[in-house]
Order: sequence, then structure tokens, then C-alpha cells
Amino acid sequence: MRLTITLPMALSVFVIWLGLTIGLDQILSGGQQMPLSDVVKNGVGISWVLAAVFAVVVGLMADRKAVGFQAPRPLKSLRVIWLPVVYLLVVLAMVMAKGWPPAQVIMFVAINTALVGISEEVMCRGILLRGFLTRLTIWPAIWLSCLAFGLMHVLNVFITGQFIEAVIQATAAFMTGVGYMAVRIRTRSLYPMIIIHALWDFLVFMLATGSPPPDGAAAVSAVFAPVLLTLPMFLYGLFLLRNVHRDFAWMSDVSPKLSGDVS
Repeated sequence: MRLTITLPMALSVFVIWLGLTIGLDQILSGGQQMPLSDVVKNGVGISWVLAAVFAVVVGLMADRKAVGFQAPRPLKSLRVIWLPVVYLLVVLAMVMAKGWPPAQVIMFVAINTALVGISEEVMCRGILLRGFLTRLTIWPAIWLSCLAFGLMHVLNVFITGQFIEAVIQATAAFMTGVGYMAVRIRTRSLYPMIIIHALWDFLVFMLATGSPPPDGAAAVSAVFAPVLLTLPMFLYGLFLLRNVHRDFAWMSDVSPKLSGDVS
């Protein structure tokens, strides 16, 4: 059975997905709060497994190409990932200089970040974006999808108990999401960003694991550092999207079909 993604359906799927991602985790943990760096290294998150499976199943039952389940087209479009790759290489160098944690920690973090990368990309830059495009032109659909991606990170306060940190993380996620969305649209595929997203989260948690908590001025810097760190990605995303209304208007059901196709 082929699902037709409408905006009400996409929003309903998003709410269910949030419940699986955040709500189920709170039920299973008994409401216990801890840093995310501890959550991802202590075992495979059942809530993340279920959320990823749910998002992928819904995406595969819909129009796969419209959701983004296709190889990058054209292949040369992959050149737009150069900045995310630079980010990954820099953080990888920092992790190698710091040293890797035990193998079991690496395994759990790798599995959990892969699940999150798949889950969030399919949901936010696949299903949710497609839902917005059924009612909106491409720019409003992009902004609302990125806003939803950012705001959902505020819900991490239920896991960590740290509201300010959750708001800063949400702001950084929104900014990063603009860059991620640009890559997803320019490549017409979810696959590059699923890989990059998962690797980014993995390396960031590798860098955080075992590091002593900052104090004093260092603590203040650490809170706001994510926003400064993601600013280049935000600006790069805006640059890539500068002509999106002309080159990718065909993605929207309500836009004039200026160029391109969904085949």
C-alpha cells in the first residue's frame, strides 16, 4: 500500500515520532535525567530504535523519491558536502589527539548515533519536508522543517534537566539544519546527510566522552560554542539555497514548475 503524504499526516507522524523518541525514553528510564553523553554510551536506546524504524517504514511506504530515498542526482551534486566533511575531519583530528574511549563505549555510541542520524533525517528532511511542500512553496517549507528540527531539541530538557543548554542546542540544531537541508535538496537524496549526521554526532560524543566538565568562564564558553561552531554551516546552507525557488520549485505541489522533476 502506497501512502500519500499530506501535511496533516506528516504532522501526525511527527508527533508520534517525538513520542517514541522522547516520551518512551522517559518512561523506560523512569524519568531519570542525565547528560546525553552518558545516555548514548550506556546501551542501545530502545526509543531510538523504534523511532528510526517507524520513520523509515513510513518513508518507504510513501513516494520514496519524493521523501528522498534515492541516490544523489546528479552524482556531481555530492561536491556540496565539502564543508560538512571538513567539519568531520577537524573533529576526528581532535578525537584522535584526545584518545578513543573503550571499545564498548565506541560501539554503543556508534549504534545510537546511527539510529538518530537515520531517524532525524528521514523524519525532518524527508517526511516532514514533503508534508510542508504539499501546502507551501519551497522557502516556507524549508524554514518550517528547519524550525521543527531545531525546536524538537528543546525537548532534550526532559532527558538532561538542563533548559538553557537545551535551548542553545536547539538554536545550533536549527542553524545546522539549514546546511543539512541545503545538501538534502541539492543532492535530491537523504543518504548523504544520514551518513554525515550520524558521523557528526558520533565524533562529537567521542570528543565529549571522558572529558571533565568545564567550569567558570570555560563553562560559559562551552554553552554558547555550539552556536558559533554551526554559524559557517548556516551561512553555507543559505548560500546553497540562494536560487532554490528557481531550481527546485518543482518540489512543491503549489509552486510553478520552473525546472527539474521528481523522477
